[in-house]
Amino acid sequence: MSFLKRGTLLRVKSKFFLLSAVILLVGLGGVNSGENQVLFFFSMILAAVGVSGFFSKRNVERIGVELVPPQRAFCCEETLVKLVLKNPHFYPRFAIWIKKGRKDVFAGDIDKTKEIVLRQVFRKRGYNSFPEITLWSEFPLGLVIRGKTINFKEKILVYPRLYNVKPYFPEELIGEGEDKPSQLGNEEVHYVKEVEEAEPRKIYWKGFARTGKLLEKVLGGSFGERIVVALDPYGSGLIFEEKISLIASLGYFLWKNHIFHFIFAGEFQGEVNEKNFDKFMATLALLKPGTREESAHLSSLIKTHFPNSNIFIASCFEDSPLKSLKGARELVFVK
Repeated sequence: MSFLKRGTLLRVKSKFFLLSAVILLVGLGGVNSGENQVLFFFSMILAAVGVSGFFSKRNVERIGVELVPPQRAFCCEETLVKLVLKNPHFYPRFAIWIKKGRKDVFAGDIDKTKEIVLRQVFRKRGYNSFPEITLWSEFPLGLVIRGKTINFKEKILVYPRLYNVKPYFPEELIGEGEDKPSQLGNEEVHYVKEVEEAEPRKIYWKGFARTGKLLEKVLGGSFGERIVVALDPYGSGLIFEEKISLIASLGYFLWKNHIFHFIFAGEFQGEVNEKNFDKFMATLALLKPGTREESAHLSSLIKTHFPNSNIFIASCFEDSPLKSLKGARELVFVK
């Protein structure tokens, strides 16, 4: 039998009722016989039952729980989330359990602090709440379980799902990776933008010397075999979610395989690398569907700055303005 009220848990185990029946019989026997020893034994058992419920409650109250978000969490993949249990008292707490959903995890004794790692699978990208947990204990006699429910205010940013697939590109485009000569030359600067950090080869040093601001060169024009990939903002529903996951998978694939590329995905515009991978994934995690006008604007931007590049698009609708780009091809993935 259990009760949950105002974030507290009280559960009475079956052996509590059995012991209560024994106490009642012993008590009646002591009264009828007039034996002081029996009455003394009755008092001891009664005190033990009362102490069990009192100490199990005191054992869990005032324990603080801090949630430490994981460095990276991906949609539909198992994520390890750390909880830090804090005991503000000078004496330890004993035999603490954590209940999450239908699973119970034994946290053990808590002296001052203790770290517990729980597994969680998030089913959607973006900011997610961690499920509520219940701290409980049946210390010291295991007759009464007392606990408290904890809800977390912290949100965990969940990246889009990464698929174990790779894009199909013509062999002449990907060549030998980052050592391909065409990737190192034939670059033209179309404009510069202010950034917080940039690769040394992309910094506009003259502008930095003149203004003191860190400016990054945005390259365009004669890119040789460069691959340009665009996520069409014009989309909706499950297809749009699928395209976001594919673009996320593609960015990871291009980065790890050192393929010369440029990606348009929401506010992210550039080449995915080790330094900006989290920015790329965070942008996709929070990206919302856009309008056909936004798709048309992106089409114009690509046409202006990347006229001679190999363009691949991930779109949801047949009437997407991006599909009117000369030479644009739909992304194709293979297992």
